[in-house]
Order: sequence, then C-alpha cells, then structure tokens
Amino acid sequence: MKRRWMVWAGAGAAAALVGCDWEAGDGADTVSNRYNWVNFSGVYRAANGSYLVGEFDAGETNSILGERIATAVAGQSTYSGVLSKRRVRPSTVQIVAGVFVLTDNGAGVLSGSGKTGTIVYDTGAWSIDLLGAWPPAGTPITATYQAIDAPDGGSSGAAIYSFALTQSGNALTIVDSNGATYSGRISSIRSTGGVSSDEPAATPPQPAIGDVVTASFEAEGRSRSGQNVKIVGTLTGTVASTTADGTTGTVQIRLADRRLSGTWIEAGGRTGDIDGVAP
Repeated sequence: MKRRWMVWAGAGAAAALVGCDWEAGDGADTVSNRYNWVNFSGVYRAANGSYLVGEFDAGETNSILGERIATAVAGQSTYSGVLSKRRVRPSTVQIVAGVFVLTDNGAGVLSGSGKTGTIVYDTGAWSIDLLGAWPPAGTPITATYQAIDAPDGGSSGAAIYSFALTQSGNALTIVDSNGATYSGRISSIRSTGGVSSDEPAATPPQPAIGDVVTASFEAEGRSRSGQNVKIVGTLTGTVASTTADGTTGTVQIRLADRRLSGTWIEAGGRTGDIDGVAP
C-alpha cells in the first residue's frame, strides 16, 4: 500500500492527499494527484484593487476636450473628483485651473505651473493641489484627456473582480465574481530550486524555504455575458515554511505571496490581462 502524504498549502493551509494517477472520462484528460504536494486554492483579487480582468487590447480611444470637472472656490486651493470616462490613457491628461496647467507624466503624477496632483488611470480619480493659490471664484476647472472606450472589466462588459480557485491534483475550477465557472488543468509545477512533480515519484517533492513555486495552467468556460473564454496563465507562490512529521508522513507546505497572472482570451479574439493576488 502506498504511503499517503497530506500537504497543506496557501495562507489558508488547504489540505490534500497525494496518491496514484487516474484517468478522467474516456482518458482524454489525465488527473494527477501527485500535484497535490502544493495547493494554490484561494480567492484571487486584483493586485491594483480594481478589476481582476482588464486592459483589453481592443477598444477605441476617444479624446475628451475641456471636460468641466470642478469650479474654483475663493480661498480653496485643493480639488479632487472623478473623470466622466474610466480607463484613462496615460500621458494624455491635462487639467487647467485658470492660469494653472498641470499634465500627467504617465505614472499617475500631475505637475505644472509649480503645482501638483495625481491621476488614477484605471478609475479616472484625480486630485490637484494649487499650494495656497486659486483661480478667481467661479472659474471652470477642466480636463482634457484620452479615454479607452472598451469594457472596464473582463468578459465584454461584465466586470470581474475576483476568481475563487480550487485545485485538486492538477485539476482546477475557477468561479469568477459573476458566478461563471471555468474548468482546466495544471500542466506543470516547478520551483526555483529545481523541484518538480512533472514525473511520477514515490514521495512528494519538498522545496526549500524561499523557493518560488510556479504552476502553468489553462482553463475554459463561458462568461456571464455569454462569451466562450480560455484562461491561460501561471500561479506562483513563495515557500514560507515546510514541516515534515517522521511519524505520520505528513508534509506541511505554506505558501506566501500567491499570485495568479494570465491572459483572458475570448472566442471572438479579444484578450485581456489578469493579475490577481491571494492572502
């Protein structure tokens, strides 16, 4: 009888057992339990706090000229708000407050006329500080910029904020924040220290502390907006601790800094970026 190993992985320490391989269905897809030596199950949310799936490579860029975003108030030198369009193209923003003109540097910073400010490209949120000066009361404060008129989030307009990912062996199930499900497989798991479970082994691999473990995967499904979608990417995590119990044969592996990076590919050809982190 094979020795059974229990592996705990991720911040939530999800447990799984390593055993033999088995065939799913008619054998077209092989499900390998030996991949249970590490587990990436968890809820992944956008690393930038916005949309998990975004930045599609398709979409028109529209120029917005002189949009009124605020009105000067006597004695007030700081202003903030949100532009009417989201997904602002970097290096295209100019805010005019009377004689003061501020432009963005492509990295979210507004400056000019000796004044400062910020712009968040994903949301259109802006702020300016005229440093104790102000235009005459009632002066329009305006913005000129370029906006990308493509969906803010993934799935052709159905914004996606999170993936709930479940791993069992090399089998993956992903449920997005809209309730759509995508099923797939991990094709490879390796660590920077050279540990791999791509070939059968009598015992699970044991990476060293600090090793970065990377799993390559693909998954397919149908989004809430009715798009057939393939997700291709990688899952990574840093080995924070490993504990082996010589009596029970239990190996505990805890991953930190877990990340999901990939590409969202719709059947029509449109693609988006995926960048998520899990606690």
